[in-house]
Amino acid sequence: MSSAGTRGATWVGPACAIGAAVLYGTSWVAAGMALEAFTPFAAAVWRALITIAVLLPVLVWLRRPRAAAVAAVAAAARSALAAPSVGAAESTAGWRRGRLLRMIVLGAMGGAVFGIGMNIAINLTGVAITAFIAGGYPVIAAAAAPLILGERTRPVAIVGLVLAFVGTLLIAGFDLAGIRLEGTLVGAATAVVTGLYLLLTRRWSRAWSIGPVEIAFSNFVMLGLAASVAVIVVGEPLLPAAGSERAWLATLWLGVVAGAIATALLAESLRRLPASESSAYLMLNPLTGALLAIPLLGEVIAPVELLGGALVLLGIGLATGTVALVVRAVTGRRALEPAPTMGPR
Repeated sequence: MSSAGTRGATWVGPACAIGAAVLYGTSWVAAGMALEAFTPFAAAVWRALITIAVLLPVLVWLRRPRAAAVAAVAAAARSALAAPSVGAAESTAGWRRGRLLRMIVLGAMGGAVFGIGMNIAINLTGVAITAFIAGGYPVIAAAAAPLILGERTRPVAIVGLVLAFVGTLLIAGFDLAGIRLEGTLVGAATAVVTGLYLLLTRRWSRAWSIGPVEIAFSNFVMLGLAASVAVIVVGEPLLPAAGSERAWLATLWLGVVAGAIATALLAESLRRLPASESSAYLMLNPLTGALLAIPLLGEVIAPVELLGGALVLLGIGLATGTVALVVRAVTGRRALEPAPTMGPR
């Protein structure tokens, strides 16, 4: 199930992906609580500030032992890419600029575009568009993986992702009759950019020695900058009215748990798993949100939502190979494997 190079701990990649999906799933409920007092862009600003405050000391601490590793990668890049006439210092500086540029691109795509694009789509169309975004970008990532990463996506994985996508739409009660065209276009563009973000994170994180915490930090720095500009342009108040303890707690959760921790887990899973597998686990995101909305928001699950949840789980099982493993366990693994050949005595 995991990619080569991680066989010593094959559970780490799926565990990180599942953890990220579940924690991201809590963000839908937490965002609803935060928006009881905050405006959409102000909530994004505070969420970004909290995440940055949490990640900055962690990033400083992690960079101390990582300095030698980054220097080694820079030296390798220098020897492989630098022309003989280019000095060592200039080559290293060029590698660092390339690394910083990629961090900015990832932050813009996974932080600013995703956060702001989702807010705009929700404001134009309604909360149901989140299912289109949350379910769409894993499918896009898996479909584009052969072109960008050269990874082969199994047909059964595509089928599984499509089933899970349909399930997310059923969970959210996606209704075409009430959808506005402009909101749908923004949501579709957000899903495409986020899908590409997943692929580029996998492509660049190892090649350019960009760690999960650095990726998470870049995401929320770019989100904070974009949201701050939006607050100024729109003229939204940055602080909520009095009596907003519940909204502040929800924003704190969004910044620490569904922000710093979830984004770092996602980045680590993308380093370890093929795009189709890591993307499939992300389909747990809307399912988690729907389940949490029952005790926290008093919502009731309809039969169609139960069907959607079943499709999500089935789709994830197909895309990650879990269904195949279960079938093998039930029917007998040895029966499906060729008989071992006898070696010389």
